[in-house]
Amino acid sequence: MSYTRSPKPKKGFRGWIRETFGRSSSESHTSTPISPLFSLSRNSNSGPANNWASLRVALDGLGSASRVFPHLASAASILLDCFDGLETAARNRSDYEDLTRELTSLIQSLEAHTKTPGSPSMTKCISGIMMEIEQQAEEIGKRSAPGRFLFAQADEENVLRHYRRIQSLFRQLQTNLSMSTWSMTNAQLVKTLLKALKPVKQAAYDSTLSSTIGRRSCTEGTRINIMSDLNEWARGSKGPSIFWMNGMAGTGKTTIACTFSQVLEQGDRLA
Repeated sequence: MSYTRSPKPKKGFRGWIRETFGRSSSESHTSTPISPLFSLSRNSNSGPANNWASLRVALDGLGSASRVFPHLASAASILLDCFDGLETAARNRSDYEDLTRELTSLIQSLEAHTKTPGSPSMTKCISGIMMEIEQQAEEIGKRSAPGRFLFAQADEENVLRHYRRIQSLFRQLQTNLSMSTWSMTNAQLVKTLLKALKPVKQAAYDSTLSSTIGRRSCTEGTRINIMSDLNEWARGSKGPSIFWMNGMAGTGKTTIACTFSQVLEQGDRLA
């Protein structure tokens, strides 16, 4: 008896893939935990202790700026002397903590001014603010006896009042210093633009040359018509850019120009 072996069923392409690669890949594959590229952590520098530590560092930096801001350096030194008393009085008081954070930020913003080669223009207003900050710090220092780290309970409210005033003054100082810096930058820009015009400085009506040659202005009550025309031309915005005076030598053109320059300068209209 003879028989024929039944043909094996065709596995197909998918079956061949499973048989060839399926077992080896499943046996060799092991799960590996994926570590994150970076981890997020909360900022640990937001507690009360860190707020006061930041303020101490800021005051230390301000104290080293005695050449630029001597009054502020003095105020910083006074506050550092009674710093422990301030921190102790501030325990469990959120108003102190808020003041401390903002005061630290304001002091840090002044670092740009203390590190620049040229100090900002020291106007009377800026100088007055710095002196008052020093006075407020002195008032706080008076309530802290030498070697004593605690304020009397009755003094704490007064200390807080002076502390708030210092914060307000630093905010005002920051604004004034920013405006002063802008003013200096703008003045430098104007100076650069005027220099680019290449003016003949000896041609100015009030130059030293004018004194040497005895240049003078028009006699009062004379040249009324031409001076009226010049004033009208200067006030008008739609007229020509140049007022042309024509005449023979010695007829007074330079004298008229000198007189009109004086009029413009008196009205703050002379460039």
